[in-house]
Amino acid sequence: MDSNQQDLLRRAGGEKLNASIAFASADKPRQCNVRFLKLSPDPAPGIWAQPMDEKRSEMDHPISNGAEVEISYTQGHQRWRFRTRILKRDKHFWLTDTVSMEALLLKWPAALEDGERRAHVRYPSGDDSRVLAQLVRSSQWAPNSDREVRVKLWNLSRGGAGFVTPLNSTLMALPPGEPFNVIITHDGKRLEIPAKLVSNRIPSGNTLKFGVQFNAETNAWPSGALEGLNELVSAFARREELRNKARMAAKAS
Repeated sequence: MDSNQQDLLRRAGGEKLNASIAFASADKPRQCNVRFLKLSPDPAPGIWAQPMDEKRSEMDHPISNGAEVEISYTQGHQRWRFRTRILKRDKHFWLTDTVSMEALLLKWPAALEDGERRAHVRYPSGDDSRVLAQLVRSSQWAPNSDREVRVKLWNLSRGGAGFVTPLNSTLMALPPGEPFNVIITHDGKRLEIPAKLVSNRIPSGNTLKFGVQFNAETNAWPSGALEGLNELVSAFARREELRNKARMAAKAS
């Protein structure tokens, strides 16, 4: 890892950023949310992280066996990821002289990688887009009381979307692959698109961010959904292009 990446990772630990930790067990992939706590001292550098999910019993086995994991997090406007290994699990880690908690020690990684894996460019929604959004859990196991998730559209592409919603422990614990129907209303048009959860994270203390991937089988979408999505994404793209031109003009003046 070069010195610039080392500095970035040290800052992430110092800023106590939230991150997502993913690992594969023998039967299916698992994921949970963590918060960076502090760096461990030399000569064995690493990063201490606090598990944030309430239900962690499923992860006891892989964690205790030093699983190979992938960590992803956002720093500023950049998404990063790195592969590492869980060196230690301490159920009574002392963050300060008076504060203790459960924590994981992550081995210092060999390198940081670009965490952006999307096949399509996502355009920000913006507060002035007048787009309303809602997620409806489509799993037959989802309780009726938890099916509807009121959200705000954060960004949008032809392949997926990002949303924000007030922090909710039930939603935070949903696994990748959880099926949703994405409902978007704009200019009197209502689009309903089948999708699945690909990530969720906590960018701040009381907010949860969702990332969903739309069903690639567009012939299974309701009538008009694909055309409506393409129109909306094109509108977002044109607006972002105008904003970039305005920003460049402002810098040049």
